[in-house]
Amino acid sequence: MYLRACKRKWINDNINEIEKERANKNSKSFFKKIKEQKKQYKGVVTSINEKNGRVVEEESQYKNVWIEHFKGLLFNEAAGDESEGMDEESCEEGEEESSKEDIMQIISTARHISRKRWDERRTNKV
Repeated sequence: MYLRACKRKWINDNINEIEKERANKNSKSFFKKIKEQKKQYKGVVTSINEKNGRVVEEESQYKNVWIEHFKGLLFNEAAGDESEGMDEESCEEGEEESSKEDIMQIISTARHISRKRWDERRTNKV
């Protein structure tokens, strides 16, 4: 009960300050305080879902979930393209470090796919 009363008092004090700023015609401070009041609470993400729906709460497993997610995106886009692309066999699971050339090749392939899709969308709209 004590916390509710303190929060209510804090909110009322802030409202009174806002009203004073409005009465003093200090618009910059007035709108700044209104903006502060309108901010929503943004909680910290402490869990994410895997593909199969299982909830992962350990930070050590977050990286693996994101790796699988982006691999799926990369391989799906490359599979939809007729030109050379990435296949899952070319990406070994035990390989931790990629060379700079490999990374540049992946980026180049992704840009080519994006550009090709953009061109297709533009020609279909016209």
